[in-house]
Amino acid sequence: MNTEFILVRQEGGFAPASTQDAGSPGAQNGAGDGTTGTANQTAPSPGGGGGWMILVLMFVFVYFFLIRPERKRQRAAAELRSALKKGDKVVTAGGMHASVAALDDHTVTLKVDDGTRIKFDRNSIVRVASDPKEKAEEAVKS
Repeated sequence: MNTEFILVRQEGGFAPASTQDAGSPGAQNGAGDGTTGTANQTAPSPGGGGGWMILVLMFVFVYFFLIRPERKRQRAAAELRSALKKGDKVVTAGGMHASVAALDDHTVTLKVDDGTRIKFDRNSIVRVASDPKEKAEEAVKS
């Protein structure tokens, strides 16, 4: 007994359309030409919306764990740069410690030594370095 499987093209791939014997009378379409009558039959596609759900979950994951924290860091850095004032002790992206001597819209002049002043872009300021005395005073206050 030889069983013939015919695959029907669907949205999600291929599915078996018939498991009848090729030699049985029900396997022919009634036209008598030897072709099977299963070409117009379709099975329901399995799990139609599962792919979209995974895509949405991936986007939510990327947003909450990558995009949102990066925006917070950028916002905090912009606030730090806009709050700079003359006399603040700062650290540059290159690791140089200096104090702010003058401020412009996009640049900051740093005083490194007694007579040495260097002009930097505001974006190169990474953090404001506080004195150990200020840290001790803040610890006492809290």
